[in-house]
Amino acid sequence: MSLLIKNGKLVLPSHIVEADLLIKNGKINRIDSCIEISNIPILDAKGAYVLPAGIDPHVHLLLSTANGLSADDFETGSKAALAGGTTTIIDFITPTKGQHLLEAYQQRLSEVKNCYCDFAFHMSIIEWRESIPEEMEACIKEFGITSFKTYLAYQKTIGISFVTLEKVMIAAKNLNAMVTIHSEMGDLIDKLREEAIGLNQIDLNFHPKTRPDYTEYQAVDKIIELVRKTNCKTYIVHVSTAESLNKIKQAQKEYLPIFAESCPQYFTFNESVYTKIRNEALGFMMSPPLRSEENRKGIENAIIQGTVSTLGTDHCPFTLNQKQKAKNFAEVPNGAGGVQHRLSLFYSRFVHTKKLLTTDMAKLTSSNPAQFFRLPQKGEIKVDYDADLIIWKEQSITIKDQLLYSQSDIDIYANEQIKGKVDIVIKAGEIVYQNGKLEDTLPLGHYLYRK
Repeated sequence: MSLLIKNGKLVLPSHIVEADLLIKNGKINRIDSCIEISNIPILDAKGAYVLPAGIDPHVHLLLSTANGLSADDFETGSKAALAGGTTTIIDFITPTKGQHLLEAYQQRLSEVKNCYCDFAFHMSIIEWRESIPEEMEACIKEFGITSFKTYLAYQKTIGISFVTLEKVMIAAKNLNAMVTIHSEMGDLIDKLREEAIGLNQIDLNFHPKTRPDYTEYQAVDKIIELVRKTNCKTYIVHVSTAESLNKIKQAQKEYLPIFAESCPQYFTFNESVYTKIRNEALGFMMSPPLRSEENRKGIENAIIQGTVSTLGTDHCPFTLNQKQKAKNFAEVPNGAGGVQHRLSLFYSRFVHTKKLLTTDMAKLTSSNPAQFFRLPQKGEIKVDYDADLIIWKEQSITIKDQLLYSQSDIDIYANEQIKGKVDIVIKAGEIVYQNGKLEDTLPLGHYLYRK
């Protein structure tokens, strides 16, 4: 199948060029100032940006929790992603205690049904045993998994100690792999939560109070020490505090291989949302929590300054009913949706306001995730790369006025005004979204083997 995109403003890694782009067999075949070919479909993108489609490096689809499965499975979550201009997602494999990593991979892969995005996985390391380095090596060689997720929170379930984290980082360094880290002082948080509940301080506003900002940046301090010691490529997910990013910025000045991801919720909202009526506040229950206005501004500034390298969503929505069942703040299933809104929220906050360029948007939402996580032929408008592209137009609309695809009945961004959105989404050379909706028939995505 061929497609010719004419007259678009192509967003390349370093600059924007007005040119034509020819797609053949799902790949970018040619880029030139003028391409004239007859007998193939032509898409006139005059006046519009053509960007590499989004890559979301942080989603949780079909997540099993004590409160049941998250609201979006791979079918509905990938539809929401496509409708927002994201064509590639990275989800997670979380083994059970004692489970071999390769067995956990096979189990997780069997759960992927009707995924319309290309997808990859981070493998979680939730414990240490002497065979873990060998299992990590097998994940890389057999399944192309080059990133390993660790949690310093959730010490009673999947969290690990700093001692174990150092072992994981040494193993990853030896294998040229990336370690990604949920950075919170888990033991301290557990203590604060138990104290609050013991005092009957159970309302939702005690969620951020029992995960204060220092529980994140103290963990970041310790992580930086380990990066300095091991020189392991390290990626801190969903950074939510200004001080964490200050510390990461200083570490980057030392040329330490440490990188930061943040998410739209942390530059869009602050902790005042927890004072809303309960049914509204429930939607914002997530970890790390939303923080002070000072922190929100700090996240925004760090994105502008370049300390934040990627923008994920941590997409993990639940239904209102699931969240309402909680008797106290600690029992609420944590997570919110956002995979359909990521690009629009970023564009509206940073590009429309001229704080950043469209090329910066392409880097944070596509090319940087592709490079960090070694996604083949993804993330750039380049000959021989996958023809995963979006046609982008300025448009003023409220998020809730679009056709939304997540199955959750909570959307924390529903009332946000956006200033731009995808007009057309192209996945592997096929138009999958136009005229405000997905096509009736969608090609299935592929598992991405990374090297």
